[in-house]
Amino acid sequence: MLGFDGLGVRHFQVLIVESSSQTPITGFSKAMYSNAYKIASEMNRLTMLCVQYPSHILACVAIFLASLYHGTVVSCTR
Repeated sequence: MLGFDGLGVRHFQVLIVESSSQTPITGFSKAMYSNAYKIASEMNRLTMLCVQYPSHILACVAIFLASLYHGTVVSCTR
């Protein structure tokens, strides 16, 4: 028996969808969100990052990579 009873992984694609619908980033288009979702899906499918890092960090990475792909700068503010 493997000890995976307490392992819960939150898919970070959900955070990208929530960001686009509830709190959209200024200057971030639907195409950019679509690309961020695709990047997140590939990161989730091809790597073990979802076990190593929190989901909100991986969602930020996917959004940042999508912004680089589109040549847009995403500013980080709190």
